[in-house]
Amino acid sequence: MGPSVKLIEDKASEAGKQVTIHGVHNADAFDCFLRGDMETHDRIVKEAASKLVGKVGVAVLAQASMGHLAGAIEGILKVSVLTSPGLAMDALVKKVKEG
Repeated sequence: MGPSVKLIEDKASEAGKQVTIHGVHNADAFDCFLRGDMETHDRIVKEAASKLVGKVGVAVLAQASMGHLAGAIEGILKVSVLTSPGLAMDALVKKVKEG
């Protein structure tokens, strides 16, 4: 998660904005993914997202294993959810500049 956080912080700084990052890492979710237990993986990720309601203005899903949950997480958080690393950074820079 470190490289993604640094990239977001760097892009925000380049845009002259300060951001607060609520990084969430759950080894159990990734273990489930590796075992092919996507039902449990998805439940863990959505539960983690629900703890961020009202705390974030945008969400970045830094792992490809979560990409298919973008719509569900957007519904939970009621904010934009970015998934593709390259596209996510471009969209994040735009959102940060907009305030």
